[in-house]
Amino acid sequence: MLGIVSLVFMFLFPPVGIIVGILAVVFGIIGVRRARRGEATNRGQALAGGITGGIGLVISVVLLAIVGAFIFSHRSQIDQYTQCLRNAHTQHARDVCQTQFQNSVRGR
Repeated sequence: MLGIVSLVFMFLFPPVGIIVGILAVVFGIIGVRRARRGEATNRGQALAGGITGGIGLVISVVLLAIVGAFIFSHRSQIDQYTQCLRNAHTQHARDVCQTQFQNSVRGR
């Protein structure tokens, strides 16, 4: 169950995807070990949870790295966009800020 939850959160909110992914991997390993010792009969379910949790964990980390790299490399444009939004008092002015930000990120 945690593995599936980590797959959902990897796109919705990657930090939660990382935490839930770690928990899914840990509990998956515990479950597989318990099944190996004969203390549980759900080895397949534990293995599936660990694998899906691992996938969610890896993809969440990659997504956070991509977002972090974007923020780091476009810090000045983000600051200009934030300042523009603070001074925008109409929806049209906010739309202009957004267009300017998009153009600056795209290099236009």
